[in-house]
Amino acid sequence: MRAPVVLAIAAAIAVVVVGIGLFSPSGLARLERLRSEEEALQAEVARRTTENERLTQEIAQLRGDTEAGRNAIEKRAREELGFVGAGEVLLTVPVDAAGSVTR
Repeated sequence: MRAPVVLAIAAAIAVVVVGIGLFSPSGLARLERLRSEEEALQAEVARRTTENERLTQEIAQLRGDTEAGRNAIEKRAREELGFVGAGEVLLTVPVDAAGSVTR
């Protein structure tokens, strides 16, 4: 008679422990939430790694003393800073929000 009582108590304790693991705030729901967060962070790391590699290549090109590097620097100076070369005239054409030329 003693063995069935011990078995019943062990089963009850197992049910309680499993219930706590499944339904407590630090249980299975939290584990799933953390897994989802981990996947999102891994995707962000991959995106930033790709961006970092692109920027590293761009820096290497701009630092290089090559024709391509000089052309890249000149292109950026013209596009981002509005620089013009000697003897050149910069014309600006006003456009509206749709990209059409305004008069």
